[in-house]
Amino acid sequence: MRRVSVVLALLLIAPACAAPVSADDTLLTRPAAAVPVNLSAYGTTMAWSEKSADGTYRLIVRTGDGAPAAAPIPAFDAAVDPDVGPAPGGDPVIVYSRCTAGAACDVWRYTPATDTERRIAAVASRRASETAPSTYQGAVLYAKTGGTYLYRPGRGTRRISTARAAATDLSPFRTAMLTRGEERTVIRMGTWRRAAKVIATGTAADAGGERFGAPVVTRYFVYWRSNVTGGDEISSVLRVNIRRAVPAVERSTRTLPAGLDLAVAQRPSRLLWYFDPDGLTGLVLPGDTALKATVPALTFG
Repeated sequence: MRRVSVVLALLLIAPACAAPVSADDTLLTRPAAAVPVNLSAYGTTMAWSEKSADGTYRLIVRTGDGAPAAAPIPAFDAAVDPDVGPAPGGDPVIVYSRCTAGAACDVWRYTPATDTERRIAAVASRRASETAPSTYQGAVLYAKTGGTYLYRPGRGTRRISTARAAATDLSPFRTAMLTRGEERTVIRMGTWRRAAKVIATGTAADAGGERFGAPVVTRYFVYWRSNVTGGDEISSVLRVNIRRAVPAVERSTRTLPAGLDLAVAQRPSRLLWYFDPDGLTGLVLPGDTALKATVPALTFG
């Protein structure tokens, strides 16, 4: 899920024994020059993209409370766009699009437990580039020429939308996708069996308009961020309850740094993690970039 912004977030379960605090907690810090982007998570495994001193980009992985480290795989020419999800056995795997100069992009899978990287041949095509992948128990949601597609092992591939996604996410039986244009951004939601339908549209053309970030799916909600354009740049989190027959968009009662991107731990939670400082313009402020937790957890009105 390729993004322009530097600010990121992660929805995680708040520890039951954690005492409430009055300010946002810092989980870890990263060098600002590394430009950490495209955070994703499943359970206690996180992945994101960072820029190396030689100008290439690396896939960074963090498991549990361990230190983040570059995956022992070849570097990327552009920011890598990982998605962390469970393999059929439940262990976390990371999917992303890898491109070669002058050639098509393919979806690859990295397994942290074995430090192995493999191309997913089932979704590869010689005539098209596959991008914006996400995964859940062997299924892969991805974009290519002609729209957005869902591959399910043993059941083949079906198109869920004629729109080509800029970002996707999967949860058990649910799909979510973002499409971007110069005038608007659109969030679509569907199921593994039914086509994705529009649930929200953001318009960035006029002052006061909104531009959406990539969606993330938990058991009961689809979340995404919204940047308000014109005047002071602020960001809020929007969500839709997927259990309702007519989904209604709810907005977080607390604003956050502009440029916020969400990632999902595949668990329902209102605790939010984000990288700070704000990188909406594509420039990183001096100093380290800190991964912080919002306190109190977000509520929606």
